[in-house]
Amino acid sequence: PGVRVTVNDDETPSAAIASPALLTAATLPTATVTVSLDKTTYASGVTAASFELVTGVANLSIASATASAGSTSATLTLSHSGTLGADGTLAVRVLAAAHAGDTDLTTGQIDVLVADTAPSFGASVSRQYARRGVAIAPFQIPAATGGNGAISYEASGLLAGLKLDVTGTDPGGCTAADFPTGTAASWDTAPRTICGTPTGSVSDTIYIYAHDADSNRTNSDRASLTPISVEPISKLDFTTSATLDRN
Repeated sequence: PGVRVTVNDDETPSAAIASPALLTAATLPTATVTVSLDKTTYASGVTAASFELVTGVANLSIASATASAGSTSATLTLSHSGTLGADGTLAVRVLAAAHAGDTDLTTGQIDVLVADTAPSFGASVSRQYARRGVAIAPFQIPAATGGNGAISYEASGLLAGLKLDVTGTDPGGCTAADFPTGTAASWDTAPRTICGTPTGSVSDTIYIYAHDADSNRTNSDRASLTPISVEPISKLDFTTSATLDRN
């Protein structure tokens, strides 16, 4: 009698992105990605619907996908619109491209890199000096541009009593009471405004930093301004009610 042999395919297949090693903001809009399978081959009829992107990158999609029946690799053409604001990763899930039993695989990740450019304020400001215990006239920081993605602002050395109202409507930001009489209407919603009354007994310089959306927070990837120095009353003997003295 014959011998009946049953072979169980119990090897777990795997999928990988064979190329490229990384994607950049410049290459991403029309990039091609090669996806390879291990221990199996692609079936016929491979389309973009055979794959799914696993990524945190917005506005990225698969424009098309091709693979020859019996091959072990498929080529995906990507499409990206808009600006790539921050670094990310990309993986591909194989949904229905391989022979029966070898679908729903996920590749390892590759890096999606943004050219690391720093924001800039562009406009400079003259240093101003404020007297402690006296409300300053509202002062607006110029907008920063450039960098990668949305820009955020922070203040360092901001003394108690002073506020940086980034949007003009920040919770706890500047209110009508912080502005000289008759000026509140024009300042109530002005973005990037410094207002308030500085307190304390030592001299301080206030730094305003602009950061972009990527993960680099070092000095080389931020813009800075030093718009205001606060001095003790004994050092700046004002004879008028003015609180800011432009040099």
